[in-house]
Amino acid sequence: CGVGTRGHLTGISQVLKQANHALQVWAVEPAESSVLSGNPPGKHGIQGIGAGIKPPFFQAPLVDRIVQVSTAAAMAMQPRLAHCEGLLGGVSTGAVLAAIREHYAEFRPGSTILTLLYDRGERYLA
Repeated sequence: CGVGTRGHLTGISQVLKQANHALQVWAVEPAESSVLSGNPPGKHGIQGIGAGIKPPFFQAPLVDRIVQVSTAAAMAMQPRLAHCEGLLGGVSTGAVLAAIREHYAEFRPGSTILTLLYDRGERYLA
């Protein structure tokens, strides 16, 4: 899921990894401000994630992989959720879906992918 500042990824990871030790947790951050990956903060257009700081609640040992997604990829993916699934989500939702799409071939056959979408997309309706 996308990483903001409130610690949701850490909290969910703590609970779910206790229930399933094989669980892989991936954190999604903007490529233009990939602070969790050790890069400097930068400007990006993915509202809700990538605050330009390492969030105080973020616990790196609970994260198995950090994935960077460009603003352009997130924005391109965002409207597909509404068109294909009838669900409204914003650009941070697009970022998570873009990360899944970009790395889908890496998942083992039969894998279950769980993501949490914290967004609503009414502001993106034209």
